[in-house]
Amino acid sequence: MDELIPVFQKLEIKFFVRGATARDIIMQLHGEKSGRRTQDIHIAIAVDKGKEFKNH
Repeated sequence: MDELIPVFQKLEIKFFVRGATARDIIMQLHGEKSGRRTQDIHIAIAVDKGKEFKNH
């Protein structure tokens, strides 16, 4: 995420984290640990126009 966020910000791409990573972020904000076993990250990217999608 530390590498993705600056790229998305520079390109003005809206995104959100989903799945276990989102759960872990919320749990961490509340001082809890999830005991997660995988390291994958699921993200969704908002694309306003098909042309923008094709150019990136």
